[in-house]
Amino acid sequence: MLASLLRTGLLLATMMLASLFAAVTVAPDASSPIVDQARVLEASQRERMTALIAQLRSRHLAQLGVITVASTQGEDFFAFVQRHAELWKLGESGKDNGVLVVVAVQDHEVRIQTGYGME
Repeated sequence: MLASLLRTGLLLATMMLASLFAAVTVAPDASSPIVDQARVLEASQRERMTALIAQLRSRHLAQLGVITVASTQGEDFFAFVQRHAELWKLGESGKDNGVLVVVAVQDHEVRIQTGYGME
């Protein structure tokens, strides 16, 4: 009985650890504020968005990043967005003017995460 419980506990722990390593992570791209992994943006849309984001940044109004993914693969969407907001570190020091837009296409989720300076 005890051995069976121990085996079940180890199996559950292994599955939980495996799910942590399977999480989708989108690293920021130094050459572009947009990472379109879901491939939903046309080149012209991406160019216009990149130009607008550059204007916002040059005027010190906001540092904006955009992520599209097909799915968060079961990860809670809010946790996914929060994790990426911390990873991307958008926003100027002292202004906290970062904005991260995240779209998970297959999950039908969209979130705009803002720094306190943008609220």
